[in-house]
Amino acid sequence: IRDAFAYMRTDSRGGLGCVVLASTGNENTFNSVAYPFHFPHVVGVGATNRFDARSSFSNYGDSTDLVAPGTDIWTIDRSGSAGYTSDDYVEFGGTSAACPITAGVVALIASVNPTFTWEELQNRLCSTCDKIDSYSFNNNDLYPYSSWNQQVGYGRISAFEAVQGGAGMNPPTNLTANVTGSDVLLSWTAPSGSGYEEELIYDNNTNTGSYRYPGNTMSTHMSPTGPCQLLTLKYYTTNQGSNGFEAKVFNWAGGQPGTDVLYSSIETAPHEEWMEVDVSGEGINLNGDFLVGFGSVDTMAFLGYDENLDNGRSWDFQESSGPWTEWTEAYLIRAVVLYPGGKIAELGGEMPPIIRQEKNQSARTSIKAETNPVSPIPNQFERLMGFLGYKVYRDGSLLNSNPINTTYYNDNGLTAGTYSYTVTAIYDNGESNPAGPVEAVVSSIVLDPPTNLQSSVNGNKVNLSWSEPAGAAEQWIYYHDGTFEFSISSLDGGAGLAQLFTLSSTPATLEEIRFLTTDYEQWQQSLSVYVLSGDGTTVLGGPYYTNGVQDGWVSIPCTVSLNQSNFMIATYNDLAGGPYVGVDESLFDGTLFFGSHTSGFQDLSQAGGGEGVGSHEAKILYDSKSSRAISEWIRPGSNPKLNSLLVHREKEPLSASYPDAIKALLGYNIYRDGTKVNTNPWTSTAFTESNVPDGSYSYDVTAIYEEGESSGAGPVQLTVNNLGLEVPANLTASVSGDMVSLSWTGPGSSQEELIYDNGPTETAYKFPGFTFSTQMSPAGECKILTLKYLTTIDEGNNSFKARIFNWAGSQPGQTKLYEQTVTAVEGWLEVDISGENITVDGDFMVGFGSTNDFTYQAYDENLNNGRSWDWEESSGSWTTWDEAYIIRAIVEYSDGTKAELGGAKKGLLGYNLYRNNVQVNSSLITGTSTTDILPGWGTYVYNVSAKYDEGESAFSNDASISHYFGIGEEDQIDARIYPNPASQYVFIDSQEDIQMLSLYSIDGKNVLNTEQQGPNIKLDLSGLEAGLYLLKITTDERSGTMKLIIR
Repeated sequence: IRDAFAYMRTDSRGGLGCVVLASTGNENTFNSVAYPFHFPHVVGVGATNRFDARSSFSNYGDSTDLVAPGTDIWTIDRSGSAGYTSDDYVEFGGTSAACPITAGVVALIASVNPTFTWEELQNRLCSTCDKIDSYSFNNNDLYPYSSWNQQVGYGRISAFEAVQGGAGMNPPTNLTANVTGSDVLLSWTAPSGSGYEEELIYDNNTNTGSYRYPGNTMSTHMSPTGPCQLLTLKYYTTNQGSNGFEAKVFNWAGGQPGTDVLYSSIETAPHEEWMEVDVSGEGINLNGDFLVGFGSVDTMAFLGYDENLDNGRSWDFQESSGPWTEWTEAYLIRAVVLYPGGKIAELGGEMPPIIRQEKNQSARTSIKAETNPVSPIPNQFERLMGFLGYKVYRDGSLLNSNPINTTYYNDNGLTAGTYSYTVTAIYDNGESNPAGPVEAVVSSIVLDPPTNLQSSVNGNKVNLSWSEPAGAAEQWIYYHDGTFEFSISSLDGGAGLAQLFTLSSTPATLEEIRFLTTDYEQWQQSLSVYVLSGDGTTVLGGPYYTNGVQDGWVSIPCTVSLNQSNFMIATYNDLAGGPYVGVDESLFDGTLFFGSHTSGFQDLSQAGGGEGVGSHEAKILYDSKSSRAISEWIRPGSNPKLNSLLVHREKEPLSASYPDAIKALLGYNIYRDGTKVNTNPWTSTAFTESNVPDGSYSYDVTAIYEEGESSGAGPVQLTVNNLGLEVPANLTASVSGDMVSLSWTGPGSSQEELIYDNGPTETAYKFPGFTFSTQMSPAGECKILTLKYLTTIDEGNNSFKARIFNWAGSQPGQTKLYEQTVTAVEGWLEVDISGENITVDGDFMVGFGSTNDFTYQAYDENLNNGRSWDWEESSGSWTTWDEAYIIRAIVEYSDGTKAELGGAKKGLLGYNLYRNNVQVNSSLITGTSTTDILPGWGTYVYNVSAKYDEGESAFSNDASISHYFGIGEEDQIDARIYPNPASQYVFIDSQEDIQMLSLYSIDGKNVLNTEQQGPNIKLDLSGLEAGLYLLKITTDERSGTMKLIIR
């Protein structure tokens, strides 16, 4: 039998092999590993019930690789009295039902992947199982395909996901964990291969004839399912000799084609075959619909069409006059696009409602095709996956209820311990294998973070400043190495050793004193300990009375304020003969003295005691956490020896254990968007990062101690905008159903000087009875502040008429918006009209009305700017002029246009909306509000940028929207849906009254709602396409989601 199993697994299907499945059994037994599970690679199949839980009878444990429906399964029955019932069908349950269902899924996988080996089939089957929400799944080396649970194995089988290619669900990579205080910052790299191609097809693959239409562009309206890059244009063409045509791409302007040409090239049409135009190198990035056109330029190149299909997407553009008209036959034009990520629809997409317009066939020539050699449409079963975000696990438990869209995550406020993290990628057809695990160790030591983090931006420089961590820093200061070669006592008593200490900053507090005494002579006698000023003359603390310790440490708690950088700790033996205080001779820095504060001190070496440093230690509480002890000493003045000392040299150096020193602050780490910016700890409380690209960033600062790293002081959010383009502000978002409403505040107002000349000249005109005028084109609605004229004068009357006319579409109008007699000067003249409150919402004319022979308007005879016009007062007629008048205007935009005075326009053109860093709008938004239809469930972050004629600003603030259900919902609806799969109708029976039913497609679109209420509802599905759907059921108490398949 073992050999038969092995042959079937490896040699069947022409050597590709097959998957061997077996039922786990129906005894509700844990780890019932029996025949045939002793054989290698046998997949154990358990059973689930209608609540998506392990059936109560199904065995579980090591033999369970996955589960499948096995309760209340309908099957055919023997006819009549020979069967279990009088009907031809019977309901039964058991793992014997789950196993053949699983075998059917394997067969489906093999049907669309006929070259798969048994390993690939088994991998696909196991790795695409649905992780049932009510069970926890963990990584297990014995179960390699994905996370595993002893109740349900890899999860419940999913035919849809297995056939669609769930094995392609790439996981995140490069998972790392950084610990700052009690917080863990996780970061990772997004899954590779997030781009997907789609061929947009809106024809039935039939060629009934071909058209030529010189002077017109025959076009097809394309509707990608999200932001994309245009890769290829495809045309089915025929030629009868000369075969040139123009391949073109137009924008889509809301409800009809636009006139912006995004791409144009002359191509050669082949005869009766598909041709491709590669535009992948053109950088054509699209955020919505567009058109692909066949520009008919001669009488010998023809475009294929299908006269029997009106797809509602065919349009003709007349090149001479510009109008678009719709056509009722489908052109054989296609496009291939590349999506960077997100939800991707099936190839071909849905057709929009047909909008009937005029059908104009004048000058159109048709030839009928003799054959229909169109190649088949590519297989469309391989639906492209949509990426939803990430799930983060700590020690196997899910941390985020909804997928997150960033590649970092903060797990804050943890207690001391070791934690294991993994991260998975979530797609609309399943969950990837995990990245990780990585371990993070959180210390029990509380490390204070910096405070008061501030930021500013200057050009492309980011300036940060912060305050030192709150509270104080403790530090033990000592200068010995922990071993003591000799010890010192005074001969007569009342004197002894004094160690000099220097602080790096004040004020500070001395909290504890330590020193070592030996066991020589009268070691147990009394000691007096003093804290003295750095010159050894002033008592700051003490005396503190204690006794010696036999070869051990003396510890004295105290509280002494230190306001000077130097102090001494003096240890006097009160009586002759001891105790002796330890000295380390391995270091000599002139900081150890002998004597007393009443009689004076001498350097120990001058007093005849040798060279070294004392065993004295000081526990300092700094008011500033950045304080550190340094090796700079101020010594007491030299005094004559007034007391003799005794030296005891040890046979072996003494050492005694003592508490570890409490370390102080080492510096700071600076983070931008979770990535550390500095290489080494930063030691000041200010930081500048230069050459930061334009964009929005999150900065944070942590404190670095020898024990570890604190949590952050921030974060602070800031925007770098080196172009000086102001950003929108106060972006808010709200969601209703799948529609998001967004609003924001525009940038502040600014002025612009409208200039259409090359500067001052020495030529000028007079022409009494005429008004020399320049057409002004502001970037939007504005207030006119100033009129500027370059004039020259002769002696005499120097007046002229300063005038403003309206612009009437294609030429100046007759309406005077302003007229005033002013006096010209020799040079520039500015006419302030800001008090007139003249506002315009488009072009206007500024004119110099010539009234005499003594006043002249400057012009440039070498520049024809296309903006000069003359108005004859007697007739009221306008005529164009081919020389540029030196006339300008200053305007102020109420909608916040940013413009440079005297320079090129920097006019606000509108706004762009971004969802998860991908632009949503296909054309600029002109107001400060808009709506967006969510592509599916998930968490979305919106931003708005301002588009100027000099570039695009950085992002506004974030506005987040959560639109999600079905994952992470704790409540389980006690309801039954049947039949499932369904075709025309589905019935829902619930233990609670249903208040609302909503049906969603697999990509999150709401496709059906019902107002029916009650415990039993019948839902009409006749208008829906076949596929997988999610049915959301809402009762008074809870809500839940069930999968529904429509055939």
